[in-house]
Amino acid sequence: MTTSTSLGCCPSCEASGRVGAACHERVCQRNGMHCVPVDYARRALALDPSQREPLVGQYVDDFLVVGRLGRGGFGKVLEALQGPQFRLRAAVKLLEFTNPDARTSRKVLDKFETEAAALAVLQHPNVVRLLKFGRFHDRPFMAMEFIPGARTLQTEIHRLVQERASLPPEVVRHVLDQILNALEAAHAEGIVHRDVKPENVMLQAVVGDPHHVKLVDFGLAKFLDEGNDTSLVLGTVVYMAPEQIEGKNLGPWTDLYAVGAIAFELITGHRAFVGKDNQQVLRLKLSGQYDPVAQLGAGAVEPATAEFLRRILARYPEQRYQSTAAVREALARVFDGERGAPQFSRDLSQLLDSEELDELRRESERLARERDALDADRRALEAAQRRFHSERVRYESQRFGAPEVVEHAAIGDTGVVGVAATPTPAIAPSAAGTPWPTGLQTGLPPQVFAPQVAEEARPARARAAIWALAALVVAGGGVGLAFALGGGSGEASVAVPEERRVAAPEPPAEQPQPA
Repeated sequence: MTTSTSLGCCPSCEASGRVGAACHERVCQRNGMHCVPVDYARRALALDPSQREPLVGQYVDDFLVVGRLGRGGFGKVLEALQGPQFRLRAAVKLLEFTNPDARTSRKVLDKFETEAAALAVLQHPNVVRLLKFGRFHDRPFMAMEFIPGARTLQTEIHRLVQERASLPPEVVRHVLDQILNALEAAHAEGIVHRDVKPENVMLQAVVGDPHHVKLVDFGLAKFLDEGNDTSLVLGTVVYMAPEQIEGKNLGPWTDLYAVGAIAFELITGHRAFVGKDNQQVLRLKLSGQYDPVAQLGAGAVEPATAEFLRRILARYPEQRYQSTAAVREALARVFDGERGAPQFSRDLSQLLDSEELDELRRESERLARERDALDADRRALEAAQRRFHSERVRYESQRFGAPEVVEHAAIGDTGVVGVAATPTPAIAPSAAGTPWPTGLQTGLPPQVFAPQVAEEARPARARAAIWALAALVVAGGGVGLAFALGGGSGEASVAVPEERRVAAPEPPAEQPQPA
């Protein structure tokens, strides 16, 4: 964990220093550079100079900028660590206006601070928490809580399109319920979001809930509408209510209209309003004659679902649901009806425009190339492992030589003791075994032992051979004595070398025979 005493380095000159402290180089001091954690500095230095964020290493209020998370129509989002401890990560939204007069407009900045103060008191599990707000070089900024591992609902839709899948009905209901919970808390404080869309719905996997919702960017559209030349450049017109296009009579129903547009997409797999460009979509929204459900075809959705979608996307506010509670009741009728949950479309590709589909196709092709490269590397690694194993077996064979012959004593069917020679079976270098035991064996097969203990088993085998040889000598002497004392020719004898002669035992004394 990064602390104020952690050692970092300057993201510009790589000079070492305490995290958060000013760089000691004069040029960096003039540029306002400070030391950041080493990992963040390396990440920034690894980028092409044209892609680096110039604010990395500088402070926005008491937030030390360490990276850039993204850029949008409102400005950019910076990753920062809050001082003086630098333990809390934050997402700093630095707003930008296209109208140079609005950038320095005292009226807009004052209104921003008033509205941001209202957002600061909004505390809800489904709302991203506002940590701080203010001005940075006459530009408004908002420091929000950082959501690790989060993804937008739009990103989730892209993934589903790529996998040719859709969200299960219970997940759709769960996501919509959480969006309604966040809006209900905001509406209770008199705050209208004005820009509810999949890009502002964050999904985070938490303990017990893989689809926990965090709604972001509350109220930003209001400031951007007043600070830019036109509001049409700000968001996606598909989710904008007709009164928002006209700029009048905004209220909670405006946000609920956007929720209806999202629900329409997740349930049917189609956009509610389809046109060749934004102007045509705007005309459809304002005409009052367009029925988004009718474009799906007869019987495409259940009657309860069709009624819900038509009402929540009605042209005039008074025709729609007026509260989140009313929408929640309507959703219950849709999902808990007599026929159960509605049948969802498994094809969400209609929710992406041509540019998004092209980008998704390019991403799929890139992933396919990387997968093929990984497969080729895997095959090469397996071949190298096979060659290594073959070389190791060859090396072990050369090191320990040919399989040795182990002599052991055995008793045949005639009861005569002899010497049997049995070759030791060849075994793999990894086989486990025990050394050949000394002493005589009675017809048992030789034990298999590992080459690594063969050297240790040699003395035991030598002793076994000596004992076997001694037994052979004794057996030979007994046979010669039998020839000498038996009924055969007295000249017949067994020649025993001098060094192998063994003194024959004295014959037992003759016992008197009974009468």
